[in-house]
Amino acid sequence: MRSCEYTKTSQKEQKTRTIRVKDITFRLNGRILPHDHPRINEATTVTILFGLQKCEILDEPVTQYRTEDPELCPVRGWIKVIQRIRSYPGFEDDWPVYTYYDGKNFSDLSSSEILQDIRRIVDIMGPDVLGFTSADVGTHSNRGGGAMMMYLAKTPIVTIMMIGRWHSSAFLIYIEKQCLQFSQGVSQAMLKYNTFYNVPVKPWTSTDSEAHSRSANTFLSQYLQQSLDFGR
Repeated sequence: MRSCEYTKTSQKEQKTRTIRVKDITFRLNGRILPHDHPRINEATTVTILFGLQKCEILDEPVTQYRTEDPELCPVRGWIKVIQRIRSYPGFEDDWPVYTYYDGKNFSDLSSSEILQDIRRIVDIMGPDVLGFTSADVGTHSNRGGGAMMMYLAKTPIVTIMMIGRWHSSAFLIYIEKQCLQFSQGVSQAMLKYNTFYNVPVKPWTSTDSEAHSRSANTFLSQYLQQSLDFGR
């Protein structure tokens, strides 16, 4: 998720709609569970309905399944968020998920608070573990990190794009080739076909080879630039 979708930002006007309580749907093996259902903690999936987005798409649902991890579980995490907000006095289901009540006053969880938390954790872990410092991260780092985690887990590119709601190849900027695990196994996989035969289409000359190389590189550069421009 983008930070503007779950926190209060400093922008006076923003195109993206913040997630509301009523945008969250839990299911138990396909059956919808109301937020006050006694078996809500047994939910197996959570679906988030994203409102108007930067790409002009409206009301796009994304579903995630429960994991066995006690902390990194989208279903458990959203259950806690919904239960917390529902416990507040005067609760309404159109409240944004960044609503917070300390027992006396209401306030908003801001993107700057999230940024502080991210940078604090990076400082605790340190560059020896991560390879970067807190000065290198922002509120979109968790979004990029999620894409990288899916990529390293061999998730199909189309799945990464659909779950992350990327509608162009612009998401490739989040795939960090400097990540130590990025090329893990590639050298070994290359040995599977250490030689191959290219079926000739026509007699090949050095002139043809140079022209083909130039045209291919030009096409690739133009394609990537157009994709990145569209993604922005």
